[in-house]
Amino acid sequence: MASRELEAVVAAIREEERQRGGSRLGSVRPEVDDLIARKAAMNANFVPIPEGIAHHEGTVGTIPGIWFEPEQADRSRVILYCHGGGFMFGSPINTGHVTARLARAAGCVAFSLDYRLSHEAPFPAPVEDALAAYRGLLEQGFAPTSIAIAGDSAGAGLAVLLMVAARDAGLALPAGCLSSSPWTDLEMTGASIQECADTDVHCHLPGLQMMADAYLAGADPRDPRASLLHADLSGLPPILIQTGGAEVLRDDAVRLAERARESGVDVTLDVIEGAVHIWQYIAPDCPETWASEAKAGAFLKATMDRSTG
Repeated sequence: MASRELEAVVAAIREEERQRGGSRLGSVRPEVDDLIARKAAMNANFVPIPEGIAHHEGTVGTIPGIWFEPEQADRSRVILYCHGGGFMFGSPINTGHVTARLARAAGCVAFSLDYRLSHEAPFPAPVEDALAAYRGLLEQGFAPTSIAIAGDSAGAGLAVLLMVAARDAGLALPAGCLSSSPWTDLEMTGASIQECADTDVHCHLPGLQMMADAYLAGADPRDPRASLLHADLSGLPPILIQTGGAEVLRDDAVRLAERARESGVDVTLDVIEGAVHIWQYIAPDCPETWASEAKAGAFLKATMDRSTG
């Protein structure tokens, strides 16, 4: 069961939907101008960054983004963060509270890249941008063993796709990866999409289909650079996959864990009972978030400790 705190947040979101007439974000395909306006509105209403964590804009390689620097962080270690939003919405500042708290939990700095969204450049632009940002960190002098990758939702799939792209490019791989509520199947074939349609509040099939269509722009949804479920995962570093037990994309995470395990990857699947899609984002002050954040931070720190030890 979900905690009372998370249940209260979910109930508030449902009430907001009811007052809007029951329409969830993404239920109708918007025009490009509307997409830009929605992104600006989301960025203007972001959850404040916690005290004690500085943040500023920067560029890694050719990719813009935001640096997050907790007090007493080990600045020789970095998390490269890929924000969510279905490749259509979101930004580094919109999910900044999640990135900042993860950096604090891991005891290092973080860089959240501002990759191109579907109205700016469709598939595979985010994969290209993420790989460019990873190259940029290496060029800045970060050891690959001192780099961890992380992301949420679409960014959680992108985080693992980045490692696949780095491996295929012959680059040294990072220490490990956190994939939180990953979107790994752009065909949306997971059983949980229907099973959790009434329990999730932040994700649903019409919106997923709209975002997939906009991102793919006619490309094959089974392309392994688009749908992580079809990618070759062999040789990747340890991965922690976190997903909500009540979220639509739960089976995307479960199947990713199965594929990774079959490929010989050291993978941990953490299913948070009662949690909905990207619970850390919508409910930063609930027990489910505190627990998963602590586990994720400890995992990323441990992967870097092992890699550099």
